Amino acid sequence: MIKRNISVLLITLALFTLLALAISGGTRGGKADAPLVTSTRLTSVRGSSAITTYLPVALRNFPPSPTVFGVQVQQLTPSSGFDKINDVGAYWVRYSAFAWDEIEANQGTYNWEGVDGAGLQQAYQRGLKIIATVQFTPRWAQKYDGSYCGPIREDALDDFAEFLTALVKRYKDPPYGIKYWELGNEPDMPIWYNHSGYGCWIENGDPYASGGYYAEMLKQAYPAIKAADPEAVVLIGGLAIVCDPDNPPAGQNCEASRFLEGILQNGGGPYFDIVSFHAYAWYGGEEGKMYNRFWTGGEIVQTTALAERVNFLRGVLEKYGYGEKPLFDTETALTCTDDTSDCRETQAMYAAKAYAEALAFNLVGRTWYAMVNDGWYYTGLLQSSDLTPKPSFYAYQTASDFLSDAHYIGPIGYSGVEGYKFQDTSDFRFIEVVWASDDNLHTINPPAGASIYDRYGNVVSWSGSVQIGYAPLYIVY
Repeated sequence: MIKRNISVLLITLALFTLLALAISGGTRGGKADAPLVTSTRLTSVRGSSAITTYLPVALRNFPPSPTVFGVQVQQLTPSSGFDKINDVGAYWVRYSAFAWDEIEANQGTYNWEGVDGAGLQQAYQRGLKIIATVQFTPRWAQKYDGSYCGPIREDALDDFAEFLTALVKRYKDPPYGIKYWELGNEPDMPIWYNHSGYGCWIENGDPYASGGYYAEMLKQAYPAIKAADPEAVVLIGGLAIVCDPDNPPAGQNCEASRFLEGILQNGGGPYFDIVSFHAYAWYGGEEGKMYNRFWTGGEIVQTTALAERVNFLRGVLEKYGYGEKPLFDTETALTCTDDTSDCRETQAMYAAKAYAEALAFNLVGRTWYAMVNDGWYYTGLLQSSDLTPKPSFYAYQTASDFLSDAHYIGPIGYSGVEGYKFQDTSDFRFIEVVWASDDNLHTINPPAGASIYDRYGNVVSWSGSVQIGYAPLYIVY
C-alpha cells in the first residue's frame, strides 16, 4: 500500500503554517487543533434523494478531538491485536476495562487485582486514548436478581457513585491517564438474566421509563466522576438504536430506540457529556453492496445508514435543548454472515466510507468493532488465528493516512456520486472521498493534476475523467 510521504515544506508554506498555528491559539503534536464540532440542520442531496445532513458548529468548553479513528479490543494483549493498533492508525481504544461486579463483589470492598493495569499503562505510553467502559452490576446491587447487565437497585445507586469515585481517582492520572468513561454498553436492550455483554436496562418494554431510570443513575454517577476528576468526560452507554422508531420497517418494534428520549425527559441531559451509539451496516450479497433496512423504512438501498442514525439522535437532542451534545459512534463495522472474499472486500469499502462520514457528520470519533473478532459476523480487522491483516485493516490504515489530519469542507457535487471534501491541516491539500450512490457507474472530471488512489492507497491511472462505482476513491490535489 502506498502511504503518504510529506516532503519538506517550502519556506512560504512554512510561514503560512506558523501563521495558522498562531491563529488557532494552540497545538497538538505541532499541528493546529481543530475545534470539536456539533451540528445544525441542512437539507442536501445524496445521489438522487434528499436527506438531512449537518453543518459544523464549534462547540465551546469541550476539548477538541484530534482524530476520529478508533478501534475496540477485547483485551489489551497481543492476541487481541493490541500491538497493531498504532500500525492501523487508530487513536481511540474502546475497552471494557472495569467490571464492577468483580471489583466490588462484596459491598464496600474493592479488589483491583483483576484489572489489566499493565495493559492500561502500555496504552497510555503508546499515546492511545482509552474509552473505559464500566459494566456489570454486582449481585448485591442488582435490581433484577441474576441480571448483571441490567439496572442498579435504587438503594445501591449511591454505592455505584462511591465506586466510581474510587475508580476515577485511581486511574485518572499517569501512568493510566484515563479521562473517558462510558457507563454501560447498549442499555437500550431488554433485561437479560445472564452475564451478557449487552446492556439491558429496558424494563417491561418501556424505553421512556427505563431511560428515565438510567437518568437517575446518571444524576449520581456524573457528579461523582466530575468531583473525582473535573477533566473527566462521561459517555452514556453506547446505544444500540437497532432501528428507526419514527419510520419502522413493517412488523418491527423499534420503540427501544426511544431510550435516549427517556433519559432527557427525566432531566438527565446535564449529566453526561457525549452520546455514545452504535452503527453497523450489512453486507448486501454482492461485492460493494451494503445496507441497513431497519434505518431506511424497510427498503434495501445502498447506504451505510449513518446519516439516518445521526439525524434521529440529533433530532431527539434538539427537542430537549441539547443539540450541541457531541456524538461518538463507539461500535461500527460491516457485518458478514459468511466470511467470503466478496464480503471482506465490501468491509474494506465500508472502512473508507465510514471514516469519511465520521468527519462529515462531526462525530467525536468512530470505533471499529473490533481489532480481532471472528465470532460475531467476522468484523475483525485481523484474522484471529494468526493476526493476519484482512482487507479492512489496510483500507482502515489508508483512511487514517489520508484523513487523520483532515478538516471537513463540505459534500461533493458530482451527479450520482456521494462523497465529501476535506483539507489536510498539515499540508493544505484537498482530499475528496467519493463513491457511487446507486448501482450505476458514474463518470466524473476531477481537478486537473489530481492524484487518485483506491481504498488501499494504490495509485489509479486516469486521464481527463474517471469512473466511480461502489468502491470509494481518494482524489487528492
